[in-house]
Amino acid sequence: MKNENVIKTVNITKRVKRKVLLEDISLNVEAGSICGFLGPNGAGKTTLMRVMMGLVKPSQGSVFLNGVDVNGNRPEALKHVGAMIESPLFYDYLTGRIMLLNLSRLHGYTKEEREEKVEEVLQIVGLEKRGEDKIHTYSLGMKQRLGIAQALLGDPSLILLDEPANGLDPIGMRELRELIISLNQEKGITFFISSHLLDELQHICNHYILIREGRILYQGQVDDLMKDKEMRLEDLFVEMMTS
Repeated sequence: MKNENVIKTVNITKRVKRKVLLEDISLNVEAGSICGFLGPNGAGKTTLMRVMMGLVKPSQGSVFLNGVDVNGNRPEALKHVGAMIESPLFYDYLTGRIMLLNLSRLHGYTKEEREEKVEEVLQIVGLEKRGEDKIHTYSLGMKQRLGIAQALLGDPSLILLDEPANGLDPIGMRELRELIISLNQEKGITFFISSHLLDELQHICNHYILIREGRILYQGQVDDLMKDKEMRLEDLFVEMMTS
């Protein structure tokens, strides 16, 4: 599956009244990559991810996930896609295990399959010992990992994460990075991760897309971006976002 585009957007534009939120966005994300989607707050990152998931309809353009048009056949396009858009919302009075069991019903599993799948994803995200605890006792980092467990229930080949490290302490951020790298390397899952902070992504991403004011500034490999540039990566990103 390498070198196939699991995400492809073609001329995506989104207008709300007279305001342009996204303008002519065309991008490609290859299978097996960890793509960092970088831009300042208000740049249009969450709007584009909601368009990708079919939660918001674009004013024009198309989105293809695993080769399937989201607007033309959303259930098929999202069949192997997991997502955590904005902060994950949970019923805090439920245990982590019960919440995942309830959500697993959406994937058509039998009772036995649901139980097996929930145990599997709890182990993957390191919450197997906390599955019987109510979610209100979880730290923010644990809730983020529970959100990824939710995204894993459908055996996705692609996971979209919107600002997943927001509010995490350094330990939580490290655990999240290690989890993403592990899922990418061991299960071949492609990640598309938005952030407004380079520090969160520069240790794990092999592909970057930069957006500002609803427009793509750059997409490609970091090495290509740094060619003939005698400056630090962080300084280059700041220059591109503010110039």
